Amino acid sequence: MQLSRHDESRPELFHLAPWLKDFAAEFTRTLELQEGELSPADVVEDLEVRMDPSHLRQVLWNLCDNAMKYASETGGICVEITAGRTSRTKQPYLEVLDQGQLRGQRLRRRRQ
Repeated sequence: MQLSRHDESRPELFHLAPWLKDFAAEFTRTLELQEGELSPADVVEDLEVRMDPSHLRQVLWNLCDNAMKYASETGGICVEITAGRTSRTKQPYLEVLDQGQLRGQRLRRRRQ
């Protein structure tokens, strides 16, 4: 699954929430993850994006795969996908967050 620079992009306008649910189900099934190891956060149902869905899938797959690899090295896999709109520009955003041990330690240090 490689999208080269020569492949024609086919942007579409689509709702991100159902797309993310389908992506998470496919990723979980393919990598045989346990429940909770990859969790898409609740995304507002009317959040629309204009992008080539296959390109988004490739980018998100790579990000999630990397997050899984590095999370497993720290002793626990917990990766979250979040999406929404920025408060200032109202543009859509998508994040892949590794909830591994190192991130938890950094958060605890910040709170002290």
